[in-house]
Amino acid sequence: MKKRNQGGSLPPAGIWAGIVLVFLTGILLGFLLGQKTGNDHAVQTPSHEDVSPAPEGPAGEPDQSAATVSPEVVVTVSPAPEVTAVPTAEPTPTQLKDITALPPGYVFAEGEFDFEALDGYFVIREIVPGDGIFERINGKSYYENENVALSDLRYLMVPHYNFEGKIQVGEIIVNTRLAEEFIEIFKEFFAIQYQIRSMYLVDNYWQESGDPDDADTASIDADNTSAFSYRVITYGTSLSRHAYGCAIDLNPLENPYATISGDGSLYTIHEESRQYLYNRSTEMPHVITHEDPAYRIFVIEHGFTWGGDWESVVDYQHFEKMVQ
Repeated sequence: MKKRNQGGSLPPAGIWAGIVLVFLTGILLGFLLGQKTGNDHAVQTPSHEDVSPAPEGPAGEPDQSAATVSPEVVVTVSPAPEVTAVPTAEPTPTQLKDITALPPGYVFAEGEFDFEALDGYFVIREIVPGDGIFERINGKSYYENENVALSDLRYLMVPHYNFEGKIQVGEIIVNTRLAEEFIEIFKEFFAIQYQIRSMYLVDNYWQESGDPDDADTASIDADNTSAFSYRVITYGTSLSRHAYGCAIDLNPLENPYATISGDGSLYTIHEESRQYLYNRSTEMPHVITHEDPAYRIFVIEHGFTWGGDWESVVDYQHFEKMVQ
């Protein structure tokens, strides 16, 4: 009789098949559950690019209180509005219409001269004892005499263009009977912008000597245009036309008074004028010739005599007109 197997008998084939099926089913379910868990983890866990590493706390451990995830903030910057610069308007200069309120020699700034009220700038004033003009000239260019009374003279204020092309206040004293004519002449000068360096009373150049010839010399050296001065003619004894207020010396440095020597050469005591003795070209500025507007206005239009046409001496600056 055979002995029994110590390990027991083998299970039937159906039981083995069931065990295998259960095993395979478990594997499949485990695979499926693993796939779902992985997908859920991928959705819920942000990537390392979106999460800033938590700052470390003491002992190198992450500080759980600071480990926060902030969503990315998108900031939209609006363009700055375009600003157009508005230029600040310059203040309009005040027009100075009363020339008698301005000092002689005053230069008008741009916009101060009212061209619409031109006639008002040409002023004739009587000179009376005690007024400001009388105080300036008394004992200098004027003193009481038997030939020319104070009533024979008038004080003029006129605008003129200076050598820089600016409008400047000029003053001059002339004979009463020529005052209106001088005003007309200066208006013509102004209309064509004829340039006069300066026009002050000769008294502005009065010297300590008290000699009117010394004042006249100083006035000429300053290239100042002047008219009245009670004095005799240069190198003579008779009264000058200036003593009557009937003559004017215009831009005297460029238009010198000169004596004529026996050989025909010219001489002037004013050194700066010597360059103008022989070079009387019309291309030189402020030089008076027969073609110059001053000659045309004074001589041709108003009947004055020009010293540039004299024969014994030449006086290019000088225009005169005697009155009865």
